[in-house]
This record gives sequence, structure tokens and C-alpha cells, in this order.
Amino acid sequence: MLVTILPFLLTARLTPEHPQEKYHWQYGGEMTFNVLVDLSRSDIDRGRRIYCSTISNELKCRVKDTEALSCYFLDPVVTLSTINNNSTCEWSRNHRIAINDCPFDREPFEIRYDSRGIENLVVSRTIPRWKLDVTKAVVSQLHVGFEFKEGQSKFKTIENFNFGHCELDSKVLVSGKHHENEEHVEKNFEMILLDSNELRYRDILDQDGQIIIEKIRQPKNCPRRPIYFFGFPTSRRDDTEKGTFMEMISSKTRMVISKRGFSSETISEGVPITMNGSNVGLSRQRIILFLKSVNPARNLPPTIPNPASTSIHTYSSFDHYTKRMLRRSIRLFENNDKFKSILRLKK
Repeated sequence: MLVTILPFLLTARLTPEHPQEKYHWQYGGEMTFNVLVDLSRSDIDRGRRIYCSTISNELKCRVKDTEALSCYFLDPVVTLSTINNNSTCEWSRNHRIAINDCPFDREPFEIRYDSRGIENLVVSRTIPRWKLDVTKAVVSQLHVGFEFKEGQSKFKTIENFNFGHCELDSKVLVSGKHHENEEHVEKNFEMILLDSNELRYRDILDQDGQIIIEKIRQPKNCPRRPIYFFGFPTSRRDDTEKGTFMEMISSKTRMVISKRGFSSETISEGVPITMNGSNVGLSRQRIILFLKSVNPARNLPPTIPNPASTSIHTYSSFDHYTKRMLRRSIRLFENNDKFKSILRLKK
């Protein structure tokens, strides 16, 4: 049987081991995506110290109709660490922390697609604004942003991403049998590009190759450069103060499709703004999502209470106060010699 992974783009062919297993699929398939958010920021005022945070979670999705996925998150695991900059966050010793007010919950939402990618989300009207921003930042990893065109492997386009409408340099590459996104994937399915896509790319998957989509954004040509930054989870903040934003300096996305895998990774760097106006250094955010498994759904997709449609853009909580604090943070950085030297290295 076939299960849609990304409407208009990608589907999976399931291979049940026994004929009796077909009855388990009466409600269709449920996809499990692993979600990993790595965060790091340097502290200008404290020398060489770097603060790291990792949020790991799972996103569950199933097909609602030909143009929509019904999804929800599981409970995340959060780890924190502090290191000096002769190491990296990946090699630091982390410790888990408890979150009193989690940015992820099990409330259902829908992702609606058109031929270019995500068109909008359907969520409950009562969802807190900062939780909605977190949701958009993660599910944007399931957004291509353009249609595959015959004969075009490198081009410029305008992407409707969670950053807003942003100019980007796009590449569609192919490679051989080194499958970087299949290490932890269950092997009960294989990927198929839908018939509307270019025949050459479908042949690549059939020949056990992989398709790589690279998107490099041009911050100067993005009208909404402040982007959502997950920050470091705390409690004791009201809804208007949850979350952090940063002025984007660079951002790139890499999506990989192989016969038995799908993954998407976005790395963004920028100047953060904190709600208390504290002076922190350059920040880096990496959001990774990859398809782990496709298993039988146990029931019908849940109903969203009091549903409302919203665009993929974040910043629903980017209010006048936040904009004022961002301008203040940028002025502080512009007058900080240490940050100027960091920024020159990034250019």
C-alpha cells in the first residue's frame, strides 16, 4: 500500500510481511519523524563561554486527505550544558532538565499543502502564540517551497517559509549510494516521488541514489529578518515573554530524499534579542527532522477543537515590545567591539 509523506511530492510504499497485516492498515499509516533542535549562543561579556541546549522529540503525522496531514507532538527531552569554545555542543556533557510549561504538547494540528509546499496550518484558536511559533518552526522542515522543474538544478526563487517571503538560491542535486538519512530508519517502506514530478528524479530513487535539495537564504533580501529562536526553556514567564527572536545573519536548509529515507535540516545564525534586553552573543540554531517509521494508525485522525487557519509564517508573538527590544539589542551589538570581530569572521 501507499502512504503519502509529503502531499504533491513524496509517498511511501509499505511492504507488510504477512497478508493478515493488511487489516491493521484500515485507518491508513502514521508516520513518526524524529525532531532534534540544537541551540548554542556565545556570551560576549564572559569571554569564551558557550551555552548549549538540545530539544529532542517526535512528530506523529498521518494523511488527512490528498492535501493535508494531521499531526501532533510527543513530550520532548531537553538537555543543557555550558562549555568553552575549544569544544562544541555535540561533544559537551549534557544534563536533562524538567520543563514546567512545555512548548510541545499533544494537541492536534493540520498541515495543508499546495504544489509548492506548505500553504497553511489549521490549529486550535486557543493555542498560545509562542507554542504556535514553535510548531511552525519545526514543521517548516516539511516545506519544499518550490516545484521541481525539468532541466533546472540551480536557480533563484522566492520562498514562502516560516521566515516570510525570502529570496533564496536553490539547488537540486543527485548523488550515488551513500545514504546519509537512513541510519536509524525502519526498513518497512520505500520512497516514491509522485507522478507529477520530473521523471529523471524518480529514476534516481529507483537506481538507489538520493536527491538533495539545498536552499541558501539571502538575509538582505528577506523582508522579515527577525526569526524565531527557541532560546533556553524556563518557567515563570507570562505568554508575551516566552520565546526569543534573532536578527538572521545566515540561514540554509538541506533536504535529502533516498529510497528509504527523508530528512530535512535548517541551520540559522543571528543576533539574538532577549526580553530582558540582556547582551548575549552570536546564536546558532539547527532544526533536524527525519522520517523514522511508518506504522498502522490505530484510529481516525483527531478533530481539532475550535479550528482556525494560519499562515506558515512565525512571529505571531513578535509584538511592538519585542520589536523595540530588538532595535535596542542591535544598537548594543553595534557598539560592542567583540561582536564586531565575530561578525566580520562570518562575512
